[in-house]
Amino acid sequence: MEFQGSGGNHVITFINGNYTYKVYRNILGEKDTPDITLEVEENGNTILHQDGTLLK
Repeated sequence: MEFQGSGGNHVITFINGNYTYKVYRNILGEKDTPDITLEVEENGNTILHQDGTLLK
């Protein structure tokens, strides 16, 4: 887990073989900033970038 500044935003990174999974938790941001973003890389190339909303 890596914190990005003091506002609470952070990223959690998982690695499995040639794949790197990054989950960005966006606590502070603009009005249209997504709650969470998933990014998947294969051998350093982004193959998926998807925004999401956390359900409560």
